[in-house]
Amino acid sequence: MSRFTRALAFAFGAFVFLLLVKPTKAQQKPEWTWKDASGRTHTRSELDEVLQKHQEWLEGKSDTRRANLGGAHLNGANLNGANLDGANLDGAHLDGAHLNGADLLFAHLDGAYLFFAHLDGAYLRGTHLDGANLDFAHLDGANLRGTHLANARLTGADLGRAMFEGNCGGKELGVTDLSGEP
Repeated sequence: MSRFTRALAFAFGAFVFLLLVKPTKAQQKPEWTWKDASGRTHTRSELDEVLQKHQEWLEGKSDTRRANLGGAHLNGANLNGANLDGANLDGAHLDGAHLNGADLLFAHLDGAYLFFAHLDGAYLRGTHLDGANLDFAHLDGANLRGTHLANARLTGADLGRAMFEGNCGGKELGVTDLSGEP
């Protein structure tokens, strides 16, 4: 094998290696973004800042405010374990969002879209979900005691091991999966 052939083989091998190790911009997964109620696009770090200010508000720190994400488009957001106690999420779009183990004590989600949302083990005590769409949502082991569910949609929702108290505003759960089985 000549020097030229070896050099060409080496260069080709290095080129293939670089392609496999460093993906091109077209191959890279775009950063997750969300839109506020006015339609402005924001980054994940901006959402983290909203959540941090909300946490400070919960701790009673001055110059902070509760999270106001009403009408925001947060589809597919990863909010597992987030503390959103008392947050305003009225009319928010949370389709496919991950809120497993999230704290939503007395949060406002009236008219929110939670289609296929993941709320397993979420703490929803006293949460306002009036008119919310929870179709096919995963609420296995969620605490729904005292939750406001008037006119909420729960078609195909998994409420296995979910905890309830009192009535659900006359909500019929006949088509809802309460077994906890997938």
